[in-house]
Amino acid sequence: MKKTTVIFILASILLCSLCTAYAKTSSLNAADIIADRGNTDLLVKYNIVTADDLKKDGYITEREALNIFSVLLNGEYAYKADDIKRWYLYDCFAPLDDIPDEDKALFLSLIYGSKNPVLRPDEVPGLDLEKKLTTQHALLYTIRLIGDTYGCTDYPEELEYTEVSQIYGKAFEKGLITKTINIGAEVPITRGDFYALLSHAATLDSNVGSYSPDIYSLEDTLERREQYKKEREEKPKLKLHEEKITADVTLNKDMSLSWSLNDDELNAYDYRKVIESNYEEWVSMPFNDWDIKIYSYDTNGEVIHGISTTYLDAQSSNFIPTREMIQYVYGDAPADHITVTYGKYDDPDWTERTEKSFDIDISDIKWVTEGKPLKPGVFQTFAHQWVPYKISLDGEKLKKDSYYMLTSYDHSYRLPELNRRDICLFDVERDTDAFVDEDDSYDWMTGGIEIEDVHISRVRITGDPQKGFTLHITPESEAFAEYPDHPIAY
Repeated sequence: MKKTTVIFILASILLCSLCTAYAKTSSLNAADIIADRGNTDLLVKYNIVTADDLKKDGYITEREALNIFSVLLNGEYAYKADDIKRWYLYDCFAPLDDIPDEDKALFLSLIYGSKNPVLRPDEVPGLDLEKKLTTQHALLYTIRLIGDTYGCTDYPEELEYTEVSQIYGKAFEKGLITKTINIGAEVPITRGDFYALLSHAATLDSNVGSYSPDIYSLEDTLERREQYKKEREEKPKLKLHEEKITADVTLNKDMSLSWSLNDDELNAYDYRKVIESNYEEWVSMPFNDWDIKIYSYDTNGEVIHGISTTYLDAQSSNFIPTREMIQYVYGDAPADHITVTYGKYDDPDWTERTEKSFDIDISDIKWVTEGKPLKPGVFQTFAHQWVPYKISLDGEKLKKDSYYMLTSYDHSYRLPELNRRDICLFDVERDTDAFVDEDDSYDWMTGGIEIEDVHISRVRITGDPQKGFTLHITPESEAFAEYPDHPIAY
């Protein structure tokens, strides 16, 4: 036999061996590499899947798998279809705006629902929910689910993984698989193998960073969740005792509101002891102490403005100052009434609550938009914090006989109607070229604003308590062009 023939035969044998080895490795599936198949009954115990689910054959889709991860992450607190506002924070989601709200909610629950998200926003556009789940994706989502965190705002490093070698390497390190070979990464994982992988993953310990770092497993988390749910279900439902009371209300000459209550229990209440306990000793609110909610509503029943406090003081219990009243009146529709509600918990377990309320008709207070827009000058802040240091107009003084309304717009969302509009009011003691907050405080202003896209309007009040009041509001100005920082940090 010629030497060249022998070499050819040996080469052919070697090539066949390599092809056989490749065929074996390329057909590797999850069943060949899962380290421990775990106890799938654990998934039924914690209502992750049903007993019937465990009996199903075949493969599992991305949609089914991600729904399971959503339940593992969030339990009953996953995003709902009517809670998808955050979807519009991301430009990368824009091509998917027409997908069902249920799908948007699913994706959000996997991005925001837990400290250990299993998806990044930029991964969502590339997902096909109806596609069979691959071994690679099953391992990626799982290592993120049980990834280590080391702080209260930390995310697992696995969230940034994109390479197959990273995914398989971490899965091997975690003890999920027995081989790091990843040739079968794109092979669909069977339903049974997926459940087995999750069952095993649930028993593995992870570092859970928080204010008090700890080490525990996903199974520990699920057990705590079930225990909390049981305690909540066993806790008596809140019994609310509502009562309408009367008050002697006075609309004052400056359009402030004050009232006295026709209720002996509230009139006898000593608010000072609550202030002392909350501010000097910094303790939580004890039961049997009154809180207050004051909300105004427009003629459509929508809230215009509202304040809730955890205590009563001399002002919040019976008085609304003029600047605050402007906010209670000014909205997208005419103001109708203010509801004042006094409430307290009647027992230390907070299972019974008493609320006493009365309404104040403010429909006689009108507002109109008129005049020319003001020209904004300087809007200076304390180290770019939300409290302004200096506010001025271009070419005119701030007048003492007026109030000034600052309106700011948040542009976080892609849909304009979702962006927040904030309003705050201030006034000046005398005509001045600029308002300056020398005391580094915000007592001079009512409300709060963002520090970008800020507009200013003048508000004048005419009328009297007998005939009614009118707010004369100039149109919003152009936005302040500059927002320089004051060197003193607030």
